[in-house]
Amino acid sequence: MEYVSIEKDFKLDVEKVLEYAVVAKDEKAIVAVLTEPIFLRSEREKIKSEIIRQAKTGLNAKDIKVTFSAVAYAKIAKGISYDEAEKMI
Repeated sequence: MEYVSIEKDFKLDVEKVLEYAVVAKDEKAIVAVLTEPIFLRSEREKIKSEIIRQAKTGLNAKDIKVTFSAVAYAKIAKGISYDEAEKMI
């Protein structure tokens, strides 16, 4: 799994997640993920819940937003701010 993030100590370990990028501000974070194909909505929701659980613990954040957008991933990985990322999702 490739790891791109401004939060260098955070490690995400979720099945089907291939790559991820994180941007955080105060007690808020946005996690953008690239995954293997997900065919069921229930599976996507399960993955999203696990990402949120791990991010709350690993980032000490209360408000976690998860996006499966490749565009958001690319922009966060390049270093856009939390406020810019929030406008995208």
